[in-house]
Amino acid sequence: MSAAERRAIAKGGLSQFRIRRGRVEQRIVERELHPSNATMSAYIPMDTRTPQQRRRIMQAVKSRDTKPEMIVRRCLHAMGYRYRLHRKDLPGRPDIVFGSRRKAIFVHGCFWHRHDCAKGRLPKSRLNYWKPKLDENAIRDKTRLEELDELGWQTLVIWQCELDDMEALAARLQDFVGER
Repeated sequence: MSAAERRAIAKGGLSQFRIRRGRVEQRIVERELHPSNATMSAYIPMDTRTPQQRRRIMQAVKSRDTKPEMIVRRCLHAMGYRYRLHRKDLPGRPDIVFGSRRKAIFVHGCFWHRHDCAKGRLPKSRLNYWKPKLDENAIRDKTRLEELDELGWQTLVIWQCELDDMEALAARLQDFVGER
């Protein structure tokens, strides 16, 4: 233990970050209640990525033309449907809009919109940041769907995890959109 750590422990504890084998870890050193006890040191994994890697990943997240959205659009186009994208005059800017049919499709990422599946789980770190943010997204989604319903629009939400089965996706889209 370094002299700096001993001084910090004497002041009541120390929390410091370090990168070890490509993982960011937080080292917590606490002073025991009884002075005769030795100090306790533990490493708690914070993230599997370095801050620079995490920053690059988060900057690459897009709000339109996402991979799940492109899969749905290609499927609809192959089925012969034509549509409009991201109409700004509708609440929530649906990803795919069939104006003459008054139908809108939202393609949601499971993580960002809090789907109840494995991909929709909350992260293990920084819950005080992520939980309110993702809860607000889910509340906003529900509100936008209700607003579209009040305007007489039918809506369909397709989740990222549902894109694995293309036959089921095509059948679901066909049922929702109807005849060409």
